[in-house]
Amino acid sequence: MKMTHRERFVVKFHEVDFRGKVKLFTIMDYIQHTAEVHGTSIGLGFENMMNHGLFWVVSRMKLNMERYPGACEEVIIETELAGCEKLFCVRRFTILDGKENIIGNATLYYLMVDAKTKFPQKPKVCPIDIINVDVDNKGHEGLKKLKMPGDEPLVINRALYYNEIDANNHVNNAKYVSFVEDCFSLKWHEEHEIASMQINYVKEIKAEDTLKLNIYSEEVAEKIYYINGTNEDSSLEFFQCKVNYR
Repeated sequence: MKMTHRERFVVKFHEVDFRGKVKLFTIMDYIQHTAEVHGTSIGLGFENMMNHGLFWVVSRMKLNMERYPGACEEVIIETELAGCEKLFCVRRFTILDGKENIIGNATLYYLMVDAKTKFPQKPKVCPIDIINVDVDNKGHEGLKKLKMPGDEPLVINRALYYNEIDANNHVNNAKYVSFVEDCFSLKWHEEHEIASMQINYVKEIKAEDTLKLNIYSEEVAEKIYYINGTNEDSSLEFFQCKVNYR
C-alpha cells in the first residue's frame, strides 16, 4: 500500500486574490482533493468507507505558508499517512512550487465516524491498517485544543450564503478559511499575509445557522488572533481558530 501521494495543480486566475497570489482557501481545496484521490486509491475513499458504515470528518487542521504562488504557477501537494493520535487519524502535507521548493506544509486530524450513530470510532476498525504506519514524528507538533483569550472580542455577525453550502447541507471545512480571512479588511490584507492558521472544527455549520464570529487579539504577540464561531446566542460553538499574520 502506497502511503504517500502527490497531485499537481496550476493556479488559475479565478483562484488568486487582488494581490495576484493564490488564496489560502484554494490551497485548502488542493489539499482536500489530494487527500481524496490518495484515500480512494488505497481503499479509504468515501464509497469504500460507506460500504463499511463509516466516513471521515476533518477535526483539526493547521496550514503554514512561506510563499503564495501567483496565477499560472504550478503547485504540488504531497501527502502521507502519519499514523494515529488517540482517536485522530493524522495526514500530513508538503506544499511545493513547480521547482520542487517547499513553500508550506499542513497537518490534518481526521475522525472516523459511524454512519448510523455519528459517533467517532477507534482507528482499529478502519478497513486498512492505519495504526502501524511507519512515521517519523521528529519535529512535528501536535494540534492541541485552542483556548480563547479572556479579553472582550470584536463581534461580526455573518449570514450563510448559497455558495457556502455543500451537498451535505453544511459548510465545507475549506470555507472556514474564508470566514477567517473575511474578518479582516482589504487594507489589512494589502499589508499582511497569513503565515499560519489552525482551525479546530467543533460542530458542523448547517444552512439554517447564523454565524457569529468572535475575534480576540493576542495580548503578548502582535498579529496573532484567535477567532471562534458560534451561533447568535453563543451557546453553541462551531469552530476555534488561531491565525498568525506577518
